[in-house]
Amino acid sequence: MPRISHQNLPTGTTFVSAGSTAGWTETAPGSGIFHLTIGALTAGASASTATFVVTVTSPAAAGLSNIVNAASIADDGANGTDPTPANNSSTDTTPSTRRPT
Repeated sequence: MPRISHQNLPTGTTFVSAGSTAGWTETAPGSGIFHLTIGALTAGASASTATFVVTVTSPAAAGLSNIVNAASIADDGANGTDPTPANNSSTDTTPSTRRPT
């Protein structure tokens, strides 16, 4: 089964399950690593968008200006090896709307 893996909870944030796609689970309490199983996909298919919401801890940490989100996807290998593993991860940088005081 493919799963999306949010590698690490961004520093200075907390996970918000209420605003996120249902099904995200933390691998171990306090680990900051979350998984979402998305189900089977056919070769070349795309998954729908999965939402992972965080809030910035208040007050924001000194110097915090961006939230960096890294995610990856992997399969179970049941149909052979992935022919394009280079497209299995991505990062996104979002400016923080809360500024340190």
